[in-house]
Amino acid sequence: MAIGGKAYKKGRLGIVENDIYIELESGKNALMIGKGRWEGLPADRPELVLVEGGKIIELFAQSATGKPIILLFSAKEVQFINLATNSGAVYNRN
Repeated sequence: MAIGGKAYKKGRLGIVENDIYIELESGKNALMIGKGRWEGLPADRPELVLVEGGKIIELFAQSATGKPIILLFSAKEVQFINLATNSGAVYNRN
């Protein structure tokens, strides 16, 4: 899948990787990561989220040698970019 290519949801989820799923129909920007769940701002508010090693990381905590995944939430879609594999996609929320 190319960065910026359209992706299709499976049920109510967008698949990022094995253990990372975007909850596309949640009222908030939300992810399922491994056995955990992260919930951010309301779905109509843009938000940038970085995931690395199965955890949400903060911008200033990003390591130079890591392999982060960037997720950008907006009201109509969720985009992700995996910098390690140079891949990404855009999911429509509804």
